[in-house]
Amino acid sequence: MDFAVNYVSNDFNLKYKFDKDIYLKYPGFSVSVDEFLNLPELDNKILLHGIIPSSGSIFDEHLCDNMDKWVECFKKNKNRWVSLHFYYEDRLCPIDKVEEVCYNNITKIREVLPDIPIIIENVPYVYNNQHWCFDPKVINYYCNKYDLGFLLDISHMYIYTANNNINVDEYLEKLPLDKIYEIHIHGYYIKENGEYFDSHFEAFDKIYDIYKKVLRASKNVKMTTLEYPVYLSSPIVKKYLEEKSWNEIYELQNMQLNKLKDIVKEIM
Repeated sequence: MDFAVNYVSNDFNLKYKFDKDIYLKYPGFSVSVDEFLNLPELDNKILLHGIIPSSGSIFDEHLCDNMDKWVECFKKNKNRWVSLHFYYEDRLCPIDKVEEVCYNNITKIREVLPDIPIIIENVPYVYNNQHWCFDPKVINYYCNKYDLGFLLDISHMYIYTANNNINVDEYLEKLPLDKIYEIHIHGYYIKENGEYFDSHFEAFDKIYDIYKKVLRASKNVKMTTLEYPVYLSSPIVKKYLEEKSWNEIYELQNMQLNKLKDIVKEIM
């Protein structure tokens, strides 16, 4: 099992070091290629998440429009798979073309990266009531039809099931656990109205317990990524980060990373 933590910022990751075998997960959905190419030289490998620049959704008809430089970045960092979000909203493509767009994107990626797996990540939010993206039958259908791997974001799953009154254990059992390449783990926030929100705070015991279940049921997991912290635009996240020093963030990253390593040693 390999491990990754979120890339925080150039200054942060130059100052606070991790062991060389720890990957730094870089959020490809939110940056430009030039920004990525100007990263400082670090000892750690970079784990690219998504295609730069794009929404990152496999249903985005413009996902592969400008990926020449991204492919160079991908190869330079010797990434082992392409990870994409599995969600739909109207701006991505016409609803009647989702399967066609998905097929076209997969074909274009495999033309330039023929031996690289493509994996899809579950996302917790429903855009325009498009619940089909979260149906385990649909996720299994796409994984099987297009030979895709699965990136299970445990917190995304927990947020989605909690907000929709679905039993998380029953939901988990229906997912393609044998196809998991990577796991994302982080915390969440519960708003005053009871809604669960994707905040990427510290992981909770409930999330670690699900992680243990996934490891026991999945035999092919290759990477666990601690997605803490992330600089989302939400006021909730901004307030949280403003109250934390860099040193506190680094200590919390290491604490959670060590807990994940201990769990893996216990189970695998």
